[in-house]
Amino acid sequence: MFLKKKNKRQYQRECEKLILDFYHRAFLQIVDIHLKESTSEDLLVAQRVINCLDTNLFMLDSQWIKGKKKEDVRNRLLSMGEAFDLHSLQ
Repeated sequence: MFLKKKNKRQYQRECEKLILDFYHRAFLQIVDIHLKESTSEDLLVAQRVINCLDTNLFMLDSQWIKGKKKEDVRNRLLSMGEAFDLHSLQ
């Protein structure tokens, strides 16, 4: 009985991780696409996506946000800031 519960919890954690990884990649792909464009609308979309991703990542109390994935978010936020700076100079 205990072994079944342990396996079920492990399976649920693995499923959650796969789902979160999928959303993480999807959000970052959207951001990358919009950061390549220089229009203010594209930058606004990218900013909204980053804000949504950032909020959801840090609301989750999970190991997966540590390390590389958290670094990805930080890098996108830095890119976003640079993109807005470049756009405002034009």
